[in-house]
Amino acid sequence: MAEHYGTVILPARAGKPRDKAPVENAVLIAERWILAALRHHLFFSVAEVNAAIEPLLGELNDRPLQRLQVSRRVLFAQTDQPALRPLPPTRYTFEAWKTAKVAIDYHVTLDKHCYCEPACNNDPLAGGIGVENRPTSVDPSLSLGDPERGDLERRC
Repeated sequence: MAEHYGTVILPARAGKPRDKAPVENAVLIAERWILAALRHHLFFSVAEVNAAIEPLLGELNDRPLQRLQVSRRVLFAQTDQPALRPLPPTRYTFEAWKTAKVAIDYHVTLDKHCYCEPACNNDPLAGGIGVENRPTSVDPSLSLGDPERGDLERRC
């Protein structure tokens, strides 16, 4: 995934890193400030909450920081934004490979989900079956496959 998006994933440093506390404190300030402003409001959906938070978050990002005398938005524009690159045109798709023995009913189990292996495959190991997490239908007359890629299920 990191290679697809052109980035590196680093674990948190062990010991006592000095930059974790300021980040946690910034989250705490934002949380307290937004919750204090919305404490007397009653919301009936997540969309309502998001709509109420959006202008407050913009106002918080435009407020100058005490020590630096510049806003979070200005700091972002000066330091982080120049280093950002556009996202790749295609989304990342997760793939997992598993060697499995085909059951007597021609099914292979992967993460507690059963996938059908064609009966014409004489190989007892399901090495040639492609399994994808995609919507399925109980009605066999409905086709939810992608015509550009072709169906994942092979016909004998």
